[in-house]
Amino acid sequence: MQHIEITHNPFTVNTAILVNGKQPAEGSPLTAYREQRLQRWVEGLFGDLDAVFNGATEFKLTFKGVESDWLDINEAAEKAEAEGMKITLEHAPFAKDGEKRLQELVKLKEKAKAENFLDFNDGDFLHNFQKALDRDFDVFVVATMSSGKSTLINSILGQDLLPAANEATTATIAEIYDNDGMPDGMFNATCYAQPGYVSEIECKEQKLDEAKSVKKELLTEWNNNPEVFKIKLEGNIQGIEERQHVRLVLTDTPGPNNSQNSEHSRTTQKCIQDESKQPLIIYVLNGTQLGTDDDKHLLGLVSKYMNKGGKQGKDRFLFVANKMDNFDPEKENVPDVLGRVHDYLESNGISHPLVYPVTARLAYLLRKEKAALERGDADRLTRAEQGDLNKLKFSFDVDEQETRDMDMEQYMPLSGRAKEKLDKRKLPPLLRRSGIPALESIIDEYIDKYCFPYRVKHAYDALLEAIRKAVNKNELELQLDQDAKALEQIKAAVAELNARKDKSFDLEVYKERIEREGKALPEPVEKTWRMQKLSATRLLD
Repeated sequence: MQHIEITHNPFTVNTAILVNGKQPAEGSPLTAYREQRLQRWVEGLFGDLDAVFNGATEFKLTFKGVESDWLDINEAAEKAEAEGMKITLEHAPFAKDGEKRLQELVKLKEKAKAENFLDFNDGDFLHNFQKALDRDFDVFVVATMSSGKSTLINSILGQDLLPAANEATTATIAEIYDNDGMPDGMFNATCYAQPGYVSEIECKEQKLDEAKSVKKELLTEWNNNPEVFKIKLEGNIQGIEERQHVRLVLTDTPGPNNSQNSEHSRTTQKCIQDESKQPLIIYVLNGTQLGTDDDKHLLGLVSKYMNKGGKQGKDRFLFVANKMDNFDPEKENVPDVLGRVHDYLESNGISHPLVYPVTARLAYLLRKEKAALERGDADRLTRAEQGDLNKLKFSFDVDEQETRDMDMEQYMPLSGRAKEKLDKRKLPPLLRRSGIPALESIIDEYIDKYCFPYRVKHAYDALLEAIRKAVNKNELELQLDQDAKALEQIKAAVAELNARKDKSFDLEVYKERIEREGKALPEPVEKTWRMQKLSATRLLD
C-alpha cells in the first residue's frame, strides 16, 4: 500500500505532498499541485496516483488542512473506489476556518496601525486590503424565458416582490442586499438610471427614486420604466446564515433574450466570466421545457468557464431544474425528468453537471403564508394562490407513501455538511420537500468553502506587501541615518585635520585613536575616509 501525505493551505494556496515519506520526483504530475488550489487538482488526484505507481490500486492518504477541502478529498476517493481502487483515508485535526482567520488578519492590521508600523497613507495597500475585506458576496441568478426565475428568487425572499409571469419579465438588474438587522418581510428599494460617465475611468449611478418597505406594484412600475437600469433592494434574506464578514448580494439578471438593453446581456456574460471574485451562478432551467436557442448560447459560455476551472468551476455553477411540479407524476417520474436535464446539459458541453430539482412555487407560497400569519394578516393568500397551494400540498404530502418520490431534496447532490446545516434549521418537512432550503444550504457551503479562503489569501497578500514595504522603508531610513552620522564624523575629522594642517602628526595614529574612542566610520565610508585622508595629506605637503 502506498502512503500519500497531503498538506494543503487554501489561504496561501500552497500544497505539500509526501509519497511514502519522500518528496515526489521532479516531473511527477504531483509536483504541479504545489501552488494550485485543491479544487483545481483534486478530481484528477487518484488518476495521477494511478499513473505515478503504474496501476497500483491500494493507497493510504493522510490529509492536513481545512474540513471543506477534506470533504472534496473524500468525494474524489469515493469515485476512485467505484472504479476499483482501495483507499484508506485519515486526517489530522482540522485547521481554523477562513472566517476566524479573516478576523485575525483584521486584528493584526489594526495592531500595526496602532503601533504605527505600516504606512496607512499607502493607497495601494488600503485599496487591496479593503477589497479583500469587501463583505459583498455575489450570487447571480441567470435564466432564459419561462424558467420561473423570479418565482425562485421570491421563494428565497419569502415575499412577492419581483414580477413573475411566463414571459421575459426582468427588464432591469435587481440587486438584493441581505441585511439581517431589518424586520422580516420588509425591503427598502432604490432605482437607478444607466451609469453616466463622469470621466474616462469613472462612472456614476444616477438615482431616480427610492421607497421604504417597497411593494411589488412599485417594483413592477420601475421594471417597466425604460429609464430604470438597476434596482437595489435591502432586507433580511432569512434562508442564508448571518456572517460578520459576508453580506449576500442576490442579483436577478435579465436573460440574454432581453431586448430592452444590450448592456444587460453583457452584465450576464461578465458575471459568468468573472474569474477574479468567482461569484456563484444559479442557472435556472424549466425542468419541463428544455432546448431554447438562448439556453444553448448561454450554456456554451458556461461550459467554457466550467471546464477550465477544476472542481471550483463545477461547484460555482448550480443548475436548478425548476417547475418540477408541472409534470404528471402518474405518467412520468422525477428521475426521468432529471435524466433529460442531465442529457440536455451534457449535449451543451456541461460534463457531470450538478442539478438541483426544485418547485419554487411551493416554497414561495408556504413562506408567504407563514409571513402573513406572523403579521396577523387575514388575507394572506389570494384565492388563486390558495388553490395552487392546496394542490401542491396534495402532490407533495409528506404523510402519503405515494408522494415520497416528490421529495426534491433526495435527488440533490448534497454534502454531509450541507445536510447537517439543513437539519439544524428544523424546517417544516413540506418546505424541505420543495428543494429550496437545500439550495440555500448549498449557497452557505460555497461561501464557507471558497469565499473566505479567497478573501484571506488576498488580505494576507496585501498585508505581506505592506509589511515588506515597511521593512524596506525602515531599512532605508536606518541606512540614511547611519550615512548622516558618518557624514558628520567625516566633517569633524576633516575639520580637525584642517585645523592641524600646519602641525606635523601621524594620521594613522590619529585614525586609531578615534576608533578607540568609538568614532570608527562605517565600512561603506572607509573609501571616503581614505580619500579625505589623501586630501588632507596633500594639504600638509
